[in-house]
Order: sequence, then structure tokens, then C-alpha cells
Amino acid sequence: MQTGLALKALYSADICEQFYEVDRDAITLTPVFVAFAPTDCTVRLNDEHDDFRWLSLDKAAALLPFAGQRATLEHIKKEFVDRQPNPLLHIET
Repeated sequence: MQTGLALKALYSADICEQFYEVDRDAITLTPVFVAFAPTDCTVRLNDEHDDFRWLSLDKAAALLPFAGQRATLEHIKKEFVDRQPNPLLHIET
């Protein structure tokens, strides 16, 4: 994995983010995934990244510029934080 994380579990979030890209005059539909990593993990960055940080859901939502992104994060909270993830969404890695 690009970050070097050894995941505990990986799921389909059962949601796609959809947004319009003005410069391409196109609608992009992007599947969303949820990964669970150990709390003591070490993140490895490559040349595509210059920083990372762990945030609470509320702090992460406050940084997201688009309503669709915030709605996706709320969906993840409801389906993966507040309750056990549906085992049918589990992805074998």
C-alpha cells in the first residue's frame, strides 16, 4: 500500500462521491473505501505527499470544502464508526 500501512480491515463504503469538474466538463463518480489501521501505525509518505495528520471526524469535516465530501464522511461515521460495518462490504486484502 502506498502509505505503508498494514490494514486491520478494508471495506467498500457502499457509497460513491459524485462531482462536476468544470475544467473537463465532466461528472466524476468515485467509489469510497474505508480502511481500519492499527492505532500505533507509522505512515510512510512518498513523493506524491508532503504531510498527513490524524483528525477527529468533526475536525476533518470542518476542513472539507464541499457538501458532498462532508455527507460522505457523515455516512462513514454512521455506518463504520457508530455501528459494526456490514460484513458483506468487507474486502479481502
